[in-house]
Amino acid sequence: MGFSQKTRPDYGMTLDDLPTEMVLSIADQLDSQRDINSLSQINRRFNNILTPYLYRYNVRYCESSALSWAVTALNLETAKQALDAGADVNAPGRTRFFGRLSAFHLAAESRRNIKRRSIKMKKGESQGNYDKRVGKAPCKANDSMLKLLLERGADINSISMYGWSALAVAVRQRDPHLARLLVANGVDADKSERHGRWYYAIMHDAVENFDQNLIRMLIEKGASVHSRDETRCTPLHRAIDRRSKGVIRLLVESGADVEARQISGLTPLHLAAEYGQAELIQQLIECGADIGARDERGETALHVAARSLSPEAIRLLIEYGADIESRDDAERTPLYYAGWGYSTESVRVLLENGADVKARDIFGKGPIHYAFAFGNAKLLVENGAEIDPDCYHTAALKKHAAEYHSRGISGGPATGSRRSTRLAKRQCTVHALTGHR
Repeated sequence: MGFSQKTRPDYGMTLDDLPTEMVLSIADQLDSQRDINSLSQINRRFNNILTPYLYRYNVRYCESSALSWAVTALNLETAKQALDAGADVNAPGRTRFFGRLSAFHLAAESRRNIKRRSIKMKKGESQGNYDKRVGKAPCKANDSMLKLLLERGADINSISMYGWSALAVAVRQRDPHLARLLVANGVDADKSERHGRWYYAIMHDAVENFDQNLIRMLIEKGASVHSRDETRCTPLHRAIDRRSKGVIRLLVESGADVEARQISGLTPLHLAAEYGQAELIQQLIECGADIGARDERGETALHVAARSLSPEAIRLLIEYGADIESRDDAERTPLYYAGWGYSTESVRVLLENGADVKARDIFGKGPIHYAFAFGNAKLLVENGAEIDPDCYHTAALKKHAAEYHSRGISGGPATGSRRSTRLAKRQCTVHALTGHR
């Protein structure tokens, strides 16, 4: 007996015949994204059914890691599907290299690394120049990702777990293209940021990076030139720290207060004097800085310049009218601080301009008392300083001599070193002036 026609044996329902609900039910029983993804690869129908399910699973159980991957890989399609599946664009998620960051912050942070993949360091190029070149390079793919995230509700002014805003990242990376994109989308240019227990404003970071164009753009968009950090420093204080004349000029022209004081009462002029920067001192004075301003210890810029051992700064301040006999809270004149240092030239400049070698502080001591330890006593004596036998008798001088002898010769570096020789000369100066051994 035969069959009149060929018939296919009926094996029942195949996987392709499973209803959508049953496919999703099978996916619910799987324990990992990998297993669900493997199931989705069976055929096109399963892929169409399970791909949206897989993204929802990723959002619910894996902290939207698909969105984080898409951001660093610059995969717009994957990012859109993750967002459509409910990924929170502002929620911090796990990242491979940056800790826990939102997708928006991750896009900003990873921008520099993305550009480094295509921009190679030239032979003999310094790291600083390479970083500048990378910072100034555009990155259109990252721009598109940032715009997508902003369209989907990313908070442009949010602060990351590290205390940084996206604009702060742009400033640190010296990336004008990222900064312009953020400014064009309404970023708050005057928002403060936090690093551990320290607080800064965006302007402080811009000043640190010497980018005048970026500073100018931030000021135009509302960044304050009067902002303060944890130590009460303004952007102008930071510019003095960085010795950046162009940035100083820009800040002053934009209304920066040349008399602003940090936590210890130092004005920008004090800082310029501390660094011995005659050009910066002149620039600040010409911009209206008070040459007689005092810090919390009563010191003027001339006191600070004398301590910094910069004859040029001392000479310039005197030329602009600094009081050579001004006294701080301890009744000490600038000559005291110059005598403490190793610069005989600084002492000589003050003496040539009439500094009083016979002044006394609140302890009854004169400049020569402190100058013994630093080798400037002979110069002061030659200019009229007197040695008081009651104050500078053998006991005190032997104490100085023994101290420097033990530090510089017996217990210090090997005999013949520059330090040993210098300290021995100071000891000899003490003996020569007093006649005591």
